[in-house]
Amino acid sequence: MKDVVREDSFDKESLFNSLLDSSSEAIVIFDLNYKILAFSKSASEYTNLTGGYELKVGLDMRAAMTAENFSKLCESMELILKGEKLEFEYLNQAWLENRWINIKIEPIYVKSKIIGAFWILNDIHQRKLNEIELFKSQQKFKKTVEAAPTAILIINRDKEIIESNYMASEIFGYSHVELLGKNIDNLVPVMFRKSHSVHQIEYLKSPKLLKMGDGRMFPAIKKSGEEFYVEISLNSFEVEENQYVIAIIADASDKRQKLQSIEEYIGKLKQIANNQSHEVRGPLATLKGVVQLINEEKGFGENEVYLNLLNQALDKFDEIIMKNVKLASQNKNIIE
Repeated sequence: MKDVVREDSFDKESLFNSLLDSSSEAIVIFDLNYKILAFSKSASEYTNLTGGYELKVGLDMRAAMTAENFSKLCESMELILKGEKLEFEYLNQAWLENRWINIKIEPIYVKSKIIGAFWILNDIHQRKLNEIELFKSQQKFKKTVEAAPTAILIINRDKEIIESNYMASEIFGYSHVELLGKNIDNLVPVMFRKSHSVHQIEYLKSPKLLKMGDGRMFPAIKKSGEEFYVEISLNSFEVEENQYVIAIIADASDKRQKLQSIEEYIGKLKQIANNQSHEVRGPLATLKGVVQLINEEKGFGENEVYLNLLNQALDKFDEIIMKNVKLASQNKNIIE
C-alpha cells in the first residue's frame, strides 16, 4: 500500500517561502499597519540595490521609505481598502538610486475581510529610459515638422496620414486632427485616384528621392472640393522595420497660372511674328525683283557695285525675318 502524505505534514510556511523565493518577481506582502509579513528573494535584492536596506519580516515599510514613496503608498492603501486592484508605473524615489518600476498591488482577503496587501514589483528602468528618449526624439521631430515653411505629410504603407503640420492644414483646408488617419487618396481628385494608387504602390516597391523643381505638377483637392495643382518632393524612411513616406508639398496654383500666361503670350508672339513676316516680306520681294531687273538692264554698269550692296542688304533683312519667325514658332517651356 502506497504511503499517503497527510496535508498537515507539510510545513506550510516553508512551502510558502520556497514559492516566494522561486519567483523572479519582487513580491512584498504586508498587513494594514504596513508591517512586512513575507517577501521574495528578488524583492530583497531590489531594496538592497535601490534603498540600501534589508527587508525583514515585521519591518515597518514606512520607516524604509522616502517621503515621496510613502505618499504614494498611502494613496494606494486607500484604494486597496476599497477592494481595488492597482497597476501603475512610476519613478521610485529610493535612497541610493531612482529607478522606474512597474507595480501591481492587490488586497489580501481572509473570510471576505481585507487583512493586508501584496506588491509585485518589476524593474522597467532601462525600458522606460528608452521610451523617454524615443518620446523626446519624436517631440523634436514633430516640432521640426511643424516649424517647416512648407506643407509636410507623413504616410504609412496603408496610405494613412500619421503626421502633418500647420502648412498642410492651410493648403488642404483640413484641421490637424482631420488629416490624421485620413487616406492620402482623399487629397486627390476622384478621376486621378486610381492612377495615383498605382504610382504609390510602384514607389513603395522601389523608393527613391524625388525632388521638386523638375516642372512636374500633380492635381490635388481641398476639403472644400476645390481642385488645384501641387509640386511634391518625396522620400522614404523606415522606423522599426515600418516603412513611411514623407511628402513635402507646395501649392503650384500661382506657378501654373504664370506658365499658362506665358504660353498664351508666346502664342500671341508667334502669331504676330507670322503676320509681320508676311507683311514685310511682300514689299521685300518687290524690292529684290526691282534690283534683279536693274541688274539685267544694260548701260547701268557704273551702279553695279551699289546694286550688289543693296541686294546683300535685302538678303540679310530676309534672313533676320526668317530667324524671328523660326524662334517664335519653337515650343519651349518658359518659366519666369
